[in-house]
Amino acid sequence: MKTILLSILYFFGLPVVYVLEKIDWIIRIRFIRLHYKRIGHLSTNTELYLRRRSLSKQKRLQIDICISGKPANHQLLKMIKRKIIVLENNIILKIYHKVKEKTPNSKLWIELPMNTNEFYEFSNIPPQLSFTSSEHNIGKSILKSMNIKENDKFICFHARDKSYMEKLFPNQDNQKHIYRNSKIKNCIPAVEFITKSNIWALRMGAIVENPIISKNPKIIDYATNYRSDFGDIFLIKHCKFFLSSTYPGIAAAASMLGTPIVSPNIIPIGVIPLNKKDLFIPMKYKDTKTNNIISYKEVIRIGGDRWSDTQNYIDNGIELMENTPEEILEVTKEMNERLNGTWMPNPIDEELQQMYRNLFEKGNHIYNFTPRIGADFLRKNQNLLN
Repeated sequence: MKTILLSILYFFGLPVVYVLEKIDWIIRIRFIRLHYKRIGHLSTNTELYLRRRSLSKQKRLQIDICISGKPANHQLLKMIKRKIIVLENNIILKIYHKVKEKTPNSKLWIELPMNTNEFYEFSNIPPQLSFTSSEHNIGKSILKSMNIKENDKFICFHARDKSYMEKLFPNQDNQKHIYRNSKIKNCIPAVEFITKSNIWALRMGAIVENPIISKNPKIIDYATNYRSDFGDIFLIKHCKFFLSSTYPGIAAAASMLGTPIVSPNIIPIGVIPLNKKDLFIPMKYKDTKTNNIISYKEVIRIGGDRWSDTQNYIDNGIELMENTPEEILEVTKEMNERLNGTWMPNPIDEELQQMYRNLFEKGNHIYNFTPRIGADFLRKNQNLLN
């Protein structure tokens, strides 16, 4: 019966496309498939479209209809539905794919590309999603359940590991992106430092490999003990900043919501956070034959700034070195002080920032990017800029 129903709906789908194209001069109907399976894509790809749409000046009425399956985060999709029509239905999704396959050149279809270099949109156009007053009350109750008072400050922190992909996508090749994984324990010194300023620290993640072991009462393993779809989005929106070891992933929700990001372990170096207030530091690349650290200039020359497959690094004899706990601590300190208005730069800092930026020449994917590299990291690794 399901197959028969799909066939009938598909049969009528093609004539509908024809009719909608003919009346396009009167009213525009556009169909968009959301990137619903991964929170990073659901966040930034959708938000980018909404931000650009907020600036457009359409002379004719345009109705956008989004198609989605089961989303990576239900609260996020709920908020998207308040801004744009979303049909969350697997049957409609299948019909969409079948009809689009037969009419690939129709102007009815809108894609949601994301080139990860949309610095202007994420630095200058305000976030498009928001919480209702009742949702704010729910969020306050979540904070209260963790003994966090309404006016208390907190940060969120996260490190990507293998468990999420292995559990949700067991049938795909999850070795491809293991180069992006990092150790959550390396974030702990930074988190310990933050709590000394009477700021709470919440460990994020939908599915995590290991729990956080800490005697510090202000470090809460939210991912293990309190996690929910709603909590993820609410906490990311309202935290002081998001310490995200690797980008994008769940940190993309912070980009979407306008929350400052400090991101160590950036890899590849051509994929970085998007807001001008964000901070990042890249991993280091070591030659497995010589054990020498490869300069970032050389990494870019061989195309390593865009490698998105673990095999790329293996084939080129490169071992990736995670940022040390000390490096993560220093860039976290910088973010905290910048937000507090107490950051004191060194005279050489701007010169080093520009030296790193100049590595990405005109025509490069992230040429003229807007976020900043951690100042302490650049001071101590000037040799990698040559």
